[in-house]
Amino acid sequence: MRRNIILFIPLIMITMFPLHSATADSRVPIMVGYSKNYLLPFLDGGTLVFEWNETLWAMSPNRTVLLTLTEPSGLSEATLLLEGNPTIIKRFGMNDSEGLWTLQVQDVGNMTVRLANGIETRTYINYSLGQWMEATIHGSRSVVFLDGEPGTMILLAAGNNQSIDLAVDEILQLGYVAVEFLYLDLVRFTGTSGGSTYEVLLEPIASRVDGELLGQRGRYILTLKSPNLHEIGSGCVVPVREGPIIVRLRWSSGAQTDFKAYLLKGAFIKYAGSNVSRSRRIDIRSSLTSIFKIIYFDKGEVKISEFRPHVAAVRFTDIRTPSSISNITVKSGNLDTTSDGETNYILLTNSEVLLDTDSAPLKLTLPLDVYVNGFYVKSLEIDVSSGCVTWVSLELHRLTIKVSGSEVNSFKDLKLMINNRTLPVETGGASYLLPKGTYLVSISTEDMEGSLLTQLDKDMEVKIHLRPLLRLEYLLKTFAFLQIVAITVLFGLYLMLVGSSISSAQDRQLVVE
Repeated sequence: MRRNIILFIPLIMITMFPLHSATADSRVPIMVGYSKNYLLPFLDGGTLVFEWNETLWAMSPNRTVLLTLTEPSGLSEATLLLEGNPTIIKRFGMNDSEGLWTLQVQDVGNMTVRLANGIETRTYINYSLGQWMEATIHGSRSVVFLDGEPGTMILLAAGNNQSIDLAVDEILQLGYVAVEFLYLDLVRFTGTSGGSTYEVLLEPIASRVDGELLGQRGRYILTLKSPNLHEIGSGCVVPVREGPIIVRLRWSSGAQTDFKAYLLKGAFIKYAGSNVSRSRRIDIRSSLTSIFKIIYFDKGEVKISEFRPHVAAVRFTDIRTPSSISNITVKSGNLDTTSDGETNYILLTNSEVLLDTDSAPLKLTLPLDVYVNGFYVKSLEIDVSSGCVTWVSLELHRLTIKVSGSEVNSFKDLKLMINNRTLPVETGGASYLLPKGTYLVSISTEDMEGSLLTQLDKDMEVKIHLRPLLRLEYLLKTFAFLQIVAITVLFGLYLMLVGSSISSAQDRQLVVE
């Protein structure tokens, strides 16, 4: 099956959309969309997404046809499309069922209309822990983090006049400017017609408004009235909805610049111009004390709640000294853990439901597997609380390793292994805290090696003497040398025997004479 890709602006859709069927009825170029002026071609198998307070339009440019809309429950309603007359098929409201609706035109095909109310009943904050602590909002688009880092997104309140500060480094022209609201991705509409598959790609402009750019004390201030939700701006195809957008400023000179914004209900006008985001990332060292502000719409009003990430910390000390121990790592079931120097961080929960109250500290009793320098120490249970540090004492012993051998101070790239685990070592030796146990310690260089077996039940120091490696090349050279020595000795013996024989012969000759 052939696949065509069409990229065009709405005003010329009718003339550019090809149909390839042999029957007269299937050649009817039915058009559908969100407004009467800017419509899309009816594609069999295509899907359009609508939200409450949005309107489904349709038109048959050159023939009167019957169009049927069937809701998820199976109830159908037919509309007669008069030739060349844009017609409202359905204005979706709060009483209409969410889900998949079917739009059918006889001998043309079926399309799917997916109705989503745009309102999530539950909103979650998901957390993850690694080098950074990350928090991400999932659910209602009317929920964002407030006072995010500059350069994230600027909050805009729909349908309101507002003035916002622009954090841009470039020099902008002051005065009146055209302002476009665009979705982050192209609008894609796919389906079949006349045996061919089509993908329609549309510039994702939802609205165009007028604005004015002012300069004040080295800052830029943009004054504009943002569009209303679920409306379609002049020259646009898709309706305005809550969520992340790109705001593009266009000047008559052809210059343009973009910035990221987040469009919310008009009720958020008090916070217009604030920095917001749907995800936050903080340094792991700040995770115990950081507070997230969440701004959201609930029960007809804008509310703010504060959330602390549910991260607890554990530090360890040797039973003989109050100082903390480094190189400790922990595991606690399936919970995210990470280590930073002397502190181990544990993410107590990966998800949290947004409530109408500030979040409270989370207290848990956790199983904990403890490792030092990669070696298992013990398993235990500890009580932890988000935002707090729990201290634990361990019984460990220090193993100090010294290295000796000819020219030891010139050795480079020393490799230290303890029970087949590679550990860092400096020229001359190393020192580690380890749990009680038996350890095979080996050190090697490119040309030398040494090892020993030790039982660690107290602080102790061991010395490893490095000796030359018995490599195959060395053995071959030694064997060759021994062969040369052996041949030399044999040859010497041969000469001695020959000399002795000659001397005996001379003696016998003298006796005969």
